Amino acid sequence: MGIAVSEFARRHCVSRLTVRRWRTRGYIVLDPADGRIDAAASDARLRQRPASYRGGRCRGPCAPAPVVDLAAMASAFDTERLREEAERLTERLIASLDR
Repeated sequence: MGIAVSEFARRHCVSRLTVRRWRTRGYIVLDPADGRIDAAASDARLRQRPASYRGGRCRGPCAPAPVVDLAAMASAFDTERLREEAERLTERLIASLDR
């Protein structure tokens, strides 16, 4: 037995309109017996969505955001070279302002 759109929306802290949009996009599975929402199957489909869409965060269940290894990213940059470049540009800027 399925649940109503309003109940599904309450469970996920979204509006009924959002649930209708999810249904249009194919994320909502209807129970063939009564035509209401099959919550378990719909949640499984919603978890397959990306965590962000068009720069915003998704509401309701979605795939977890990818974990970023900041230490690996920091080691990928040559921080000493970047510091030297920043100092060189600063000196050039000061020299051009003194003219």
